[in-house]
Amino acid sequence: LVPGVTRIGREDAVVSQDIPIQGAGIEAEHCVITNRSGVVTLDPYGNLCSQDRVPVTSPVPLTQGYSLCLGKSNFLRFNHPEEASQMNSMLPLKSPVSPLGYSTGNTHAPTLFHL
Repeated sequence: LVPGVTRIGREDAVVSQDIPIQGAGIEAEHCVITNRSGVVTLDPYGNLCSQDRVPVTSPVPLTQGYSLCLGKSNFLRFNHPEEASQMNSMLPLKSPVSPLGYSTGNTHAPTLFHL
């Protein structure tokens, strides 16, 4: 998200929407997401919004990985680039893994694997 306000709503809104969406329960000017110095908030404007299945009725902060539902059927996962980068830096480094071999000891019989 760019710094400032991102408007989400229908294309027929009086004010142009930055992210136009449609569907059941979506209002013309449905909600706004505000990004001020990396602090991101969702303001539902009194419309149908939920965060991790909890109804949102007033502005709430958004954190990396939150599941958002706008209206009745628009599901989004919120990605906060700074928080995602910070979380990834805390993960252990990945090391290459050798493929596992399996031997029955009988080199003449075919080996069947069922997964």
